[in-house]
Amino acid sequence: MVNRNRTATENLTEGIGKARWDDDEAALRELFPEARFRSLPGVGTHLAIPNVVEGAGGVPVGSYFFLGPQGIKYFVLGEEFDDENKVDVRPCIHSLAHRFGFGPISASRKDEWLVHRVQVMLQLTDLDEGGVPFGFKLRVNRPGVIQTDFRIFEGFLFPPRKDPREARPPLPAWDHPELTALIRPDRYVVCPFCGKAFSLADKDRWNGSRHLTCGQRLRV
Repeated sequence: MVNRNRTATENLTEGIGKARWDDDEAALRELFPEARFRSLPGVGTHLAIPNVVEGAGGVPVGSYFFLGPQGIKYFVLGEEFDDENKVDVRPCIHSLAHRFGFGPISASRKDEWLVHRVQVMLQLTDLDEGGVPFGFKLRVNRPGVIQTDFRIFEGFLFPPRKDPREARPPLPAWDHPELTALIRPDRYVVCPFCGKAFSLADKDRWNGSRHLTCGQRLRV
C-alpha cells in the first residue's frame, strides 16, 4: 500500500500531490486514481492528472508525469486557453514560482533554474503583440538530470510525425482485377470486395476508379 502521509521532500513533486521520483505507475495510480495513462514512443508512460495545483492561486493547471525505468522521469505543469477565453498566465506562473521556489522570472519566452539539484524549465506560449502570454509549460526534471537543450515537450503535445515518404503497406485489393459495382438510387455503391457502402461524392473513399478504403478497382 502507498503511504499517503509521506514526508514532504525538496524535489518539488509535493506541489502536485504526494508523489516521489521513484514512484512507478502502480504507486501513482494509487495516489491519483482519476489520472489518465497513455504511452508515448521514446518517453514512456504519460500520466495526466487533472487537478488544481496547490499554490497556483486557484487556477486549474494541468499536470503530467512521464515515467521511465526508475520511476518519474520528469513532470510538466501547463495551461493553455482558447482564443475566446484568453487569460494572462503570468500571475499563475508567479504563484507557481513562489510555491516551488524558482525564479527570478525574466521577460524571455524561455527560462530555466536549478532548485536543490532539480532543473526547472519554463516556456511561455501564445504571446500576443504586446508580449502577454496566454499559455505556458513548466517542466521539472528528475534531480541531478540536466538538459542541455530546451526540449520541454519531448513528445508531450506533439508525438513524432511519420515521414510521409515512408512506405505504406499496400491496400488489400490494390492488385485485384477490376470488378463491377452497381450504383444505388441514393448514389451509393457497395464495394463487391469489402462489402462497404460509400458515396461517389466522397473523395476520401472514391477517386473515380478505386474504392480507396480497400483499393479495389471498380467499374460502375
